[in-house]
Amino acid sequence: MADRLERSSTFLTADLMLFTGAPSDLHESTPDMLPSPPDTSAFPHMDLSSSIVSQGAMTHLNISQAALANLSQSVNSTGEELKLTFAFEDVYLKEVIIEVTLLTMFFGLFTVLTVVAAYVLCWKGATRKTIAIMLAAIVAMWISTVAYWVTTLVTAAQGTQSPYHYKQSRDIQGCTGTVALTVNVVIGDSIVWWRAWVLWADSRIVRCVCVVMILLTMLTGAMDTGDACGLEPHYIFTDSIGDSSSFEAPPGLTSNSGTMFTGDVWGFVAVFSSLFTNVIATILIGYRGWQHRRFIMSYLRESSPRTQVERTLALLVESGLLYCALWVVIAVYAYSDQSPLLQTRTPAFANFYYVMSSCLVPLVGMYPTLIIIVCAVEKSLNEKLADEHCGRISSPMFDPQLEARRCGSLSELVSTSSAYAAQDGSTSSAH
Repeated sequence: MADRLERSSTFLTADLMLFTGAPSDLHESTPDMLPSPPDTSAFPHMDLSSSIVSQGAMTHLNISQAALANLSQSVNSTGEELKLTFAFEDVYLKEVIIEVTLLTMFFGLFTVLTVVAAYVLCWKGATRKTIAIMLAAIVAMWISTVAYWVTTLVTAAQGTQSPYHYKQSRDIQGCTGTVALTVNVVIGDSIVWWRAWVLWADSRIVRCVCVVMILLTMLTGAMDTGDACGLEPHYIFTDSIGDSSSFEAPPGLTSNSGTMFTGDVWGFVAVFSSLFTNVIATILIGYRGWQHRRFIMSYLRESSPRTQVERTLALLVESGLLYCALWVVIAVYAYSDQSPLLQTRTPAFANFYYVMSSCLVPLVGMYPTLIIIVCAVEKSLNEKLADEHCGRISSPMFDPQLEARRCGSLSELVSTSSAYAAQDGSTSSAH
């Protein structure tokens, strides 16, 4: 890129000499008629006004100092524009192809999950309030992802025109992506906490922690969105290995910071808030599953395979652990933008930028959608089994109260087993 900038500097210098009236045929001109040649060894930081305002040029055309100053300013502005163009060409094609491909692929997967979840909920009948709220939450996350996907496609199309058109669309894309990410994170964390809330319906501490964590994520996400939709006077190009070129942008060409929960303190706090939210909720769900398993085993004379409820709880815990692992990597990536010690990234970790810009918005929406599908299917299976077997199954190996409570949803079974285990524990301690 430096060679291209130097060649562009040579062309600009030749045009300036023609503009100032310097002879074009250097072999026929005398040394007295020629102005001093410009020194291009320090380009691109060379000030072309020093070569223009030479004594020979001033004597030859008698151009005013103000006109030469305006011309010098125009040339410097053109040089900055050329520098922006060349930097843009180096990174544009690779970034836009990777971003559009990854985002389209994950958006397609999210769309499939959304259709499946909507079908399952509508099949159960979206008349009950809880089902209607879950359906509205899924649709809201899908719409926010659609908005981000559309703005990404528009940005890619605008990039074929010029860096200035691309930059304007890029600002809109960053703002839209941060809004979509905030919406999906808040709704997704609410759905995760909804499962923990149901399993811990009698715990006021769990409910208070739930409300505080969701409000904290919502507040910090909103602050980061405000910064992402704001403006700063620098534009930064970053390639795939983390190298960047930053320079003062021309008037009207500015950039924003804090996009996608990175590059901003508020985004950093939002990432850790969502991480802690999912870690705590996963631990609470896992603990309830462990209590349920211990309760079942206490009434069995020998070990038995996992029940449907236990398999569902195990799936929720395992998927929650994977989701928490993703947020750990996101937290490290966000922290690297705030810590001077981690500013130099390895090439492998620098490529995680594409995950943040292309995959994160649909991924955050896919996880809670999967939770809704699993819980809805599990509840449907339990209701079907209840209609077929409730009141007809009798086994001497189970307590009568336990057998009467075997029919019900995951939440009812786990809550009942937890309460029953606590009751047995208090009875044992009393004896």
